[in-house]
Amino acid sequence: MTLHLAEPVHVFPDCRLWLASFNHEQSASASNMEADLDQAKLTSRDLVRWQQFRPAEKKQQFLNSRLAVRAVLQREFAEAAEEIQFDCDPHGRPVLTAREGPIATQISLSHSRN
Repeated sequence: MTLHLAEPVHVFPDCRLWLASFNHEQSASASNMEADLDQAKLTSRDLVRWQQFRPAEKKQQFLNSRLAVRAVLQREFAEAAEEIQFDCDPHGRPVLTAREGPIATQISLSHSRN
């Protein structure tokens, strides 16, 4: 599976729209899935959510969304991205946190198909 991340579209002065797509050239082997899970850096809450998804396509879509967010964080924050965690608040809204707590940057996530 290959992630394609387009250059951001500057919607407003402090708002960027990132478009990501995945092509599934390879079969989803267990080792590929393990590598993707490691790269996505799921929180314990997201790992439980991922494990509960059925069918496998929904599981992959959820993981793809987290991989896309991780790629955007890398592009936006470079080395500091390693300190940023993508999570959800109690109402299910996506939030970004760092070791020091919530960060000023906000994120919204929408997905369809791949």
